[in-house]
Amino acid sequence: MSSQVSPSLPTSGKLWDGGNEPFGASYGKLMMWFFLLSDAFTFSALLLAYAALRFSSLSWPVPDDVFAGVPFIHGHFPLVFVGIMTFILIMSSVTMVLAVEAGHRGARNEVVKWMIWTILGGIAFLSCQAWEWTHLHHDGAWWGSNPFANADGTPGQV
Repeated sequence: MSSQVSPSLPTSGKLWDGGNEPFGASYGKLMMWFFLLSDAFTFSALLLAYAALRFSSLSWPVPDDVFAGVPFIHGHFPLVFVGIMTFILIMSSVTMVLAVEAGHRGARNEVVKWMIWTILGGIAFLSCQAWEWTHLHHDGAWWGSNPFANADGTPGQV
């Protein structure tokens, strides 16, 4: 029996033989899959916790009432403000991609232009968030208080 260890497993060109890169996946690709799986597990756990809390609660806010307001506009517009915020966030991401692409080309003026648009989009999104949180605060939701009933049915005060 030899005491020398082979530096790598032999590869015969077959997919399931192992070797330096099992399944032909590089280290970066394998780590990306690990990240995607961990992300999926994290969000699955959050959604399951939300579902457990939601269905064990005796009272729950009505989504049409919670997401019906649009700043400075009176009326019932469900999810319009959420859609506006989503659009702002996606467009800020697009302008950031355009700024990076312009940076790779060395177009400094375009980088500045797209970064200004990205910053303005970020400010707009944060302003929308500030309006939403202020609105929630006036409705009674704040640190140490809960305007809704707890999961066990008791009044929503901490």
